Amino acid sequence: MIIRRFRLLTVLLLTAAAHAAPPLLPLEVFFGNSQISQLQISPDGRYLAMLQPVNNRMNITVVDRHQGTKRRLTNMREENVVSISWLNNHRLGFRQQVNGQESFGFYAIEADGSKLSVLQQLVALEGETVVNQPEQQYSLVDSLPDDADHILVSINRGRSGLGDLYRQNIITEKFTKVMTNPGSVRSWVTDRTGVARVGISQVDKAPTTEVLYRASAKSPWVTIHTGAVDGDEWTPLGFDGDNKTLYVRSNQGRSTAAIYTYDPVAQKITGTVFADDTYDAGDIIYSRHLQKVVGVSYEGEKPSIYWIDPTMKQLAADIDAALPGMHNDIVSATRDYATLIINSRSDRDPGTFFLLDTVKMELSTLIRVSERVDPAQMAVMRPIEFKARDGLLLHGYLTLPVGREPRGLPLIINPHGGPYGPRDSWRFNPEIQFLANRGYAVLQINYRGSGGYGARFEEAGYRQWGRKMQDDLTDGVQWAVAQGYADAARVGIYGASYGGYAALAGLVYTPELYQIGINYVGVSDISRLGLMMGFRSADTIRQKFIARRWLNPDVDGAEIKAVSPVNFIQNIRVPSLHAYGRYDPRVTKDQGEVLEARLKATGKKYQYIFVENEGHGFNKFENRMAFYGTMDAFLRQYLPAEKIGNVIIAPMKILQLPAQNP
Repeated sequence: MIIRRFRLLTVLLLTAAAHAAPPLLPLEVFFGNSQISQLQISPDGRYLAMLQPVNNRMNITVVDRHQGTKRRLTNMREENVVSISWLNNHRLGFRQQVNGQESFGFYAIEADGSKLSVLQQLVALEGETVVNQPEQQYSLVDSLPDDADHILVSINRGRSGLGDLYRQNIITEKFTKVMTNPGSVRSWVTDRTGVARVGISQVDKAPTTEVLYRASAKSPWVTIHTGAVDGDEWTPLGFDGDNKTLYVRSNQGRSTAAIYTYDPVAQKITGTVFADDTYDAGDIIYSRHLQKVVGVSYEGEKPSIYWIDPTMKQLAADIDAALPGMHNDIVSATRDYATLIINSRSDRDPGTFFLLDTVKMELSTLIRVSERVDPAQMAVMRPIEFKARDGLLLHGYLTLPVGREPRGLPLIINPHGGPYGPRDSWRFNPEIQFLANRGYAVLQINYRGSGGYGARFEEAGYRQWGRKMQDDLTDGVQWAVAQGYADAARVGIYGASYGGYAALAGLVYTPELYQIGINYVGVSDISRLGLMMGFRSADTIRQKFIARRWLNPDVDGAEIKAVSPVNFIQNIRVPSLHAYGRYDPRVTKDQGEVLEARLKATGKKYQYIFVENEGHGFNKFENRMAFYGTMDAFLRQYLPAEKIGNVIIAPMKILQLPAQNP
């Protein structure tokens, strides 16, 4: 089984990399709307649905492959369509939000644009925080692919987090109750026929996590696993095609999470599916065509799939042979698997969508994600690793500008958000490519606390805001300097969300390490985080969760103050840039307001951006372009990529304020 078509063309495109430094590219190359995203084929193969820019907003387009026609289904002018998914052969579901408030509406529409249904009402928040969200919390549990007219949803009772299950008609919007919550179940796993058979329950009084199971829709619920709420992971992922074998992810007895098969009747592990000593297992991949689990995804140095099924393993090998040097994902498929949509992408290429006919074994190009991006002008993202000062092995990525000698470069360290759970990955990252195009080396570090490297690695970052997690970033800068990549006198830090906190922390706790700092929707005052302010009203489970990862505001007040950068603004010695959105439900606007007030009061050199119609990050085209335009000018002014004249640099002294836990 060899896919030959386009093989030569693809190889030529990938090997035509330029060695000279590319020109400074327009911001729209990196931050303009993609010409396509989320391409999905209908289960019967007739339609292709996608998001495309219209009015500088992402709107839905549907192509009828039988009739050869193209139709735009939405005409949004203020907001983007966030996501799309096929609910049956001819009906599409999509989500939308307002001003980044993260309160979503869910809709269904026919492929011809008719019969719009409101499955979940979009409610614009009256205030500016998540507290004002409506009482009814709605979540999709199963799209019920064998039922063309319904989906399975959970509707919460108030803000308890506990929901009952309903079958909802995707045309009439009508709800029919399927099941009352059997206890304290907060999330569900359905079998391959759409029946809820597993529930993950959290019991506040214990506090424990219990996994409940039932053999059929009419069987009683029994407990098959009990564990501490915040203990080792044991998570049911889904059933195999026999609807008897359960796949679970667990790190019990291991440093990283592995995936196992589990017999819920006998209540025992029956086999190891995938395990790696460095990286956590991800999720299972289920084939409706083959009616079985066929693989496991995981994030190593690059995104990877461990194929269980030999047929899928061979098919993936054939696709990789036709599209070498790329990460090739099957992102959508017809029910009979006769037609697949492949997204072929890399660190230098945002991707191309291909259509694969698995009967004829023909691969056809559909459309590139962005015609503006020339992969030959983009920089390579190199996996790296080094040891922190306490010996902990850290992983990350170093991106060096194209066509420049990789020595003594200006460096931007770019900590990711989260912090607990997310991690940086090998992919096309427009921010990283933009910075590399401007002449900067960029270092991304999966500092302790990041996800994907095992529970112990993540736990090593608990309660380490501004301390050991920040030390990991400092050690990364020193590693890049010691390796010769970076000029110690030209280092900046830029991050968003927790990364914005880390940028602020870098400026106040290691003030002579950085020459500029850019904080994008970052936490400035930990005491103002919603999880801190709502700590006393939270249940026992939530309080334990917060106290273990962050801090306990009832007993750790002095520590919270010590690791909140807003209390040390006087230490900042360099220019800084800060950006916040009014409707941010995660890092509320007061984080920026108190920060700006203290920057102004202490006479610091700074720029401040506040956007009225955005939330946790700027998703609207014009706001996104304005932000990165300001960043571009800020970097050129305060950390130019080229040395100017004979600048005398004083010896670097790194101040540890604070360095370790007292």
